[in-house]
Amino acid sequence: TGAETTQPCCPEVAENQQHVTADISFAVRNYIALTRDRAWLERGGYGLVEDMAAFWASRIENGTSDDEDFFVINNVMGPDEDHALVNNSVYTNVAAAYAIYTAEYMNCLADQPAPIPEEWLERGRRLKFQADEERRFHPQYDGYPLGETIKQADVVLL
Repeated sequence: TGAETTQPCCPEVAENQQHVTADISFAVRNYIALTRDRAWLERGGYGLVEDMAAFWASRIENGTSDDEDFFVINNVMGPDEDHALVNNSVYTNVAAAYAIYTAEYMNCLADQPAPIPEEWLERGRRLKFQADEERRFHPQYDGYPLGETIKQADVVLL
């Protein structure tokens, strides 16, 4: 129905778990990969995918001086609701990049006259994904303290 279903106790979940938009894009990607339903894309599905990519392209920011080679997504809540308003949730950043790439792929499938803007693609390509090379893992978000308990293993979901 599109109606909000978040429990009244937790409005910050509805406001900050924006990864769900990218999750839907990923579901559409899987649907199209399985069905090749170009008719759905042409009846409005492509517009949905493009709008999700536009949302993420607008949500991605230039990095700070420490992150000047990267783009960042700040103040989000990944699937782990116990860590709100973090920066560069690795799950959210990967899902956001996929949402942009999915729009590019669907643009070709739906034979759209205007390509996805190169600026969006560049933002997706240069999103910050932290990696701890020594321990061989991706920290859940900027500043994640190693060993801190998380409610859901966002990074494992990748």
